[in-house]
Amino acid sequence: MKRITPTAAGIFIGLMAVIMAGCGSGKQEEIKVKKPPMVEATPVVRGKIVETLDTTGEVVAVDTVTIMATVEGPIAYCPWREGDVVDVTGQKLIEINRPTYEQEVLAAEAALAVARAKLADLNAGARPEEIAQAAESARHFEHCTRYAKIDYERIQALVESGALPGEEAEKARVGFTRCETQLMAAREQLTMLKAGPTQTEIAIAQAQTNEASARLGLAKAKFEECFLTAPFAGVITRVFVRPGDLVSPRAPLLEMMEATSLAIRFAVPEAQAIRVRQGARVTVSLDAYPEQTFEATIDRIYPDISRDTRTRLAEARVTDSATLFPGQFARLSVELYVVEDALLVPEKAVLSTTRGDAILFVVEENRAVERQVDLGMEQNQLIQIIQGVQESEWVVFAGNEGLKTGMQVEMKKDASEDKTDVLPVPAARNDMRQPASRMRQVMMKEKFPVYIQEYEKAGVRFATLDGLCQHVHECIEKDPEARYIGTFDHYTHTRQLTQGVIAPEIKGAKMILFCFGEKLMDPRVLALRPRSIGIAETDSQFVIAFLEPPTPEAVNSMERWVSSMANIADAVYVGQPGDSQ
Repeated sequence: MKRITPTAAGIFIGLMAVIMAGCGSGKQEEIKVKKPPMVEATPVVRGKIVETLDTTGEVVAVDTVTIMATVEGPIAYCPWREGDVVDVTGQKLIEINRPTYEQEVLAAEAALAVARAKLADLNAGARPEEIAQAAESARHFEHCTRYAKIDYERIQALVESGALPGEEAEKARVGFTRCETQLMAAREQLTMLKAGPTQTEIAIAQAQTNEASARLGLAKAKFEECFLTAPFAGVITRVFVRPGDLVSPRAPLLEMMEATSLAIRFAVPEAQAIRVRQGARVTVSLDAYPEQTFEATIDRIYPDISRDTRTRLAEARVTDSATLFPGQFARLSVELYVVEDALLVPEKAVLSTTRGDAILFVVEENRAVERQVDLGMEQNQLIQIIQGVQESEWVVFAGNEGLKTGMQVEMKKDASEDKTDVLPVPAARNDMRQPASRMRQVMMKEKFPVYIQEYEKAGVRFATLDGLCQHVHECIEKDPEARYIGTFDHYTHTRQLTQGVIAPEIKGAKMILFCFGEKLMDPRVLALRPRSIGIAETDSQFVIAFLEPPTPEAVNSMERWVSSMANIADAVYVGQPGDSQ
């Protein structure tokens, strides 16, 4: 008998199995056909899209002034407190007591009165009584001179005859000469009185009067420096002195602002500096009004770019009715460019190839067709398509990850044929709502918005700095969009530097680095990544801080992580119901 090898036996058994299967049931085996992938699609629509710049700013008073002392002395009058209203321009604010300045004013007033009296006397000329008296004096000296002459001639004749000595004649001559001189003086005085003062005398008297008046003005100016008045009507914002305080020149006394001059000052990055225009619309969100946004317009754009921050300052005026205070933190969405009739598709419909090209899939006769597209602006999960698709074409926005051009697809038919409601309606502004939070928000160095939370050590769930860092690490790992990068020991790093300086109250400081990075559509966005949360330890507290992220979702997550550090009784969780804490 012929021996069957294992290979032959296997072939034989397989053939027998096929024959038996065909003869046994009488039914043919059904061939399974792969079902086309299910996709969701929506038509391309036209709509309005706005390119905005999201930034932060601060409410400032454009018209603000610091009132400083101009003289030295004690404060005699200062009834003001912060918040008091100054009603009118020129209202008295501060008085500094300087009695010597007041006496100098009185002395200058008296000197001016004397100078004016002299000038008036000159301008009035001689009185009739003075002229009559001078005429009488002239007549008297005329008689005196005539008698002295007669007496001199008589004595001279006697001397010549030898009746009198020669010295008698000399005495008579001297008497006659004296009378003659007095007569000439009296006549000159009479002539001057009748002629009145000369122009030179009047000019001198006028100059003396002017000098006295100037000295009075100088004394008054010095005295008025003791009285400081309001340059405009407004509100007192800060008071540095009280009555009785001794102040020196240039010492600050008060600060005040004009309430109607409040504006929101913000910084525009250099890349968008030329795109921001005066009069552009701005949407403003304030923490004081968590459920509201306010309309504003750009009122002023500064002419230069800061060399330190590479930003350009601008100011926006709120046009809606809102109570503003200097120092308020504001979030702004600034209109840069508006397209009223843009082709719009969901952002999920756009894919990126390995070459960096943007593509999407259009459904034509139940087949996916790849299209390369040029992208425009992005807003509210919508992307503007500049070139590559036409209005009303159906684009795939779900189930498009593994598609290839020409592949047969099945569209989800759970909507009407005119399924235009798949696209979210473009909003005029980005959603500016922020999560509720107990974290304090400050503006560091006037341009960096920072969130800060200070926990007493007894109020947190972790006893050490490393425990808090590990907790944040675990929160990052649980977040589907965040990736942990590492933990940086800032305290140790700074302590090891030759020039390193650490405040004595800081006992430890670490930074947890991570990245959200859900989308990478622009290389420049790398400048905003990664994010970090800093934790510093002092004797009695843990201080947690982070720079404000560019999206509300990121703010929400980071605040939730920080709030979950607190003890359960004190914790305030920020987020949606069901979020992991």
